[in-house]
Amino acid sequence: MASVGPPPYAPTIPWVPAGYGGAAAAQPARGVDWVLWVRIGIAVPAALAALGLLFLGLALRHITLPATAGSAAQTYDIAGPAVVMAIVLLLAVTALIVWLAQFAVARGLLVALTLVNVLSILSQLSAASPAYRIAYFVDLGWDIAFGALLCLSLAAIPRRTR
Repeated sequence: MASVGPPPYAPTIPWVPAGYGGAAAAQPARGVDWVLWVRIGIAVPAALAALGLLFLGLALRHITLPATAGSAAQTYDIAGPAVVMAIVLLLAVTALIVWLAQFAVARGLLVALTLVNVLSILSQLSAASPAYRIAYFVDLGWDIAFGALLCLSLAAIPRRTR
């Protein structure tokens, strides 16, 4: 007598190409890409700093330092190659750190450096003048938020992109 229906253990895919990782690998990436947010958190402030340097280089072409005891007033030309080189160097180092941020070891080092910066700010906070305290609190808030983002990128399950 012939059986009706498929065999009890029929393969779901009759032929599987070499290198196929299964249904999980074929799924599109899901969830939040915390590493991308870490990289954005590194790149955006550096780009804003580069724009600020460019603006200062264009707005303040010369700086004159006042005369002190035994010296004459000195004028420094800050526009031109020095500002451009500082911007290029800043963006090159930032690009290197953004590229390295895709690796967990580099993000772990960034967490350690952020923790050292938070401890440094907390140690300086009590002796600071009121004007500096505002800047310290802003920096502390940024460091805590960035440190939390780094910890999320280290603790989260990596997204599958392939």
